[in-house]
Amino acid sequence: MRRGRRVFTIGLLAVATVPVVYVLTRPSTGEPLTPERLAKARALWAEKGPKDYTLEVEVRDACHRIEVRGGRVVSMTTDGNPVRRGAEEYWSVEGMFRFLSDELSNLKRTEAAYGVADPGAVTLRAAFDARNGLPVRFLRHVRGQTRSLEWTVRLSGR
Repeated sequence: MRRGRRVFTIGLLAVATVPVVYVLTRPSTGEPLTPERLAKARALWAEKGPKDYTLEVEVRDACHRIEVRGGRVVSMTTDGNPVRRGAEEYWSVEGMFRFLSDELSNLKRTEAAYGVADPGAVTLRAAFDARNGLPVRFLRHVRGQTRSLEWTVRLSGR
């Protein structure tokens, strides 16, 4: 019986460590999104960001590929399928900056924007590339709601 109890204890410890390992190894979603951090990243992108680039943006289980030439989106696909015209403007880096700015504005009207009265129930976090200001991660979490939004961005040159 001692052997069975020992196996059970070891199994229980193994299961209990999985969430800890996940939290410790999961990539950081960044620091709280603030108007100052956003302005700094936007200025850095304006100064050092390329005009021609390809982005891969992962949102939930979908991968968006956006090609930008001369600062304008020339094509966008989602999981390899073309996306309707007009949607791509939100997925260029400039579009992402507008989106992040809108998220900050929504904190002033959380009831209408997120369905919660308490602005403290909304967490906005972002990570920006220190070299060029690219928004590489974003997380919006609304306490008490099961839906959150998170995206991760990879940039490649031409």
